[in-house]
Order: sequence, then C-alpha cells, then structure tokens
Amino acid sequence: MDRTVIFNEIEIREQMLPYKGKSEFNWLPLITIDTSTNNLLGINDSAMWVCGKGNFLHEVADTRSGCLLTPILKERLVFFVERLKKAVLEKKVPTDILLSFPFDALMCAGIQGAADAVDSAYDWVDQGYPVSDKVAERFARRNLRVPKISQATYDERIKYILSLST
Repeated sequence: MDRTVIFNEIEIREQMLPYKGKSEFNWLPLITIDTSTNNLLGINDSAMWVCGKGNFLHEVADTRSGCLLTPILKERLVFFVERLKKAVLEKKVPTDILLSFPFDALMCAGIQGAADAVDSAYDWVDQGYPVSDKVAERFARRNLRVPKISQATYDERIKYILSLST
C-alpha cells in the first residue's frame, strides 16, 4: 500500500480535521472507540492509525494509546471488523488502509491492561483471532496462558481477520 496516495482524493481531504499537539497533521476520524469517553479511531494524513480526541492523539501502534484502545476488545471481533470496514467505505477511504490496521498492537494493549481487558483479548482469541509470536510473548510476559500461535504470515493473518463476517 502506498501511503502517499491514500489521501490524494479531494473528497477525503475535505473531511480531515487539523491536529495540533506535539506534532501537526490532519486526520480523519472513522469510528468512536468508546461512547463514555468519546475517544475516536481514525487515520492521519500519513495513513497511520491514530486514536484519541481533541489535542490528545496517539498512533495506535504507540504504547501510550493502550488504555484508549482496550474498549474495542469488548466488542465481538467480527462486529469490530465490520464496523471498521463500514466506516472506511462510508468515508470513501481506499480499503487497502484496512490491511495496515495494527491488530496486534490492539491485542498487546489489552494484554498489558487490567484484568477485564485481558479477558477481552482472550475472548478475541476464542473468536478466531490468529495469535502472532508478538501477542503470545505478551501473554507469556504476564505469566498468562499462551494461546496457540498461528503459523500464518502477517499478511495472511490480517486478510483472515478482515474476512470475518457475521
């Protein structure tokens, strides 16, 4: 996926919001992560996934974003995937962006979180989430039961996750 061409469409650029925190960029909110906090999930103009609100945005892959992300794990995996796909389509963002969603960072945030977030991460595994070495390592670091590791490549794992539907 060529991140430089994702936001060339004028229609998408017009939907983007300015962010002026430690760095400045434009971003496109896609979904609400948690209605009680109004934290959002979106993509910035470098096609990196970001989460937060107002002047508090982090890249999803950044460990500081963990507590913002864990409410996603409370959703059924398939419902989150469908909600994410729907938002990308509604905002007319090229669907290739979905291939870059950092699912493992989300899982690691849950595993590093409170007990209910860990339980939610296990729920996703039970719902078919293909566990990577990185995710398994996080379970092991916390002395938790390590689920079976998927032998699929990263691309195969992401494509499998995105293929889930109700």
